[in-house]
Amino acid sequence: ITAEGFMAGLAKVGENVCEADIARAMRERFLALGADAGPTTGQVMVRSGRERYPVFCGGPTGRKACFGEQVMLAGGPSLLGYHIDIHRFANIGPVEDLELDLWTRSREGLRAIVEATRPGATTGQLFEIAIEAMRLHGAPKNAQWQVFGHGVGLENYEHPMIVEGGTEVLREGMVLALEIPAYDVPDYRVMGAFLEDCVVVTADGCEVLTAGVPLELHVAG
Repeated sequence: ITAEGFMAGLAKVGENVCEADIARAMRERFLALGADAGPTTGQVMVRSGRERYPVFCGGPTGRKACFGEQVMLAGGPSLLGYHIDIHRFANIGPVEDLELDLWTRSREGLRAIVEATRPGATTGQLFEIAIEAMRLHGAPKNAQWQVFGHGVGLENYEHPMIVEGGTEVLREGMVLALEIPAYDVPDYRVMGAFLEDCVVVTADGCEVLTAGVPLELHVAG
């Protein structure tokens, strides 16, 4: 359900398309496939525009995306009260070098943390593995990162939290939203990236539940 809804939203992204219309395309697909339609409907975040780059969690507005901008799609539906949470990004027109560099850092951090997710690993170990992967792709050593993921279930944000020094041990069956921030802080010349996937911890690793939405940076127009 999540994958098809996000693909519908990405297909809607384009010049002069407003954020609310992108979110509506996502929600309509979620509901058509059986997602909750009551009070536990999940959340959908869509934001664009340089003035909103510092707004990390932005609900959709009537603002129309312009050529040359980035657009963030995030959140997800709920089903029987259970939540899911992912982030994807799109560019309208050419991708700037800085945008691509930040997106690559986020992607490589996410790949590394997914590969390291398995029973017995601690949340702190996952945090350090993601940081090291990002630094190998140009992330500054003085960047201030706080959280690289969280549990997800009947609430969108649950324990365990993937944080520096975290001691919680992963167990088979845990569902985690793994998220890697690579924003252009503090300059905000571009939006950057914050790729996120949901995984379930398996006996010998993890399964990516949101693999149906490609990680590739979507380019519209």
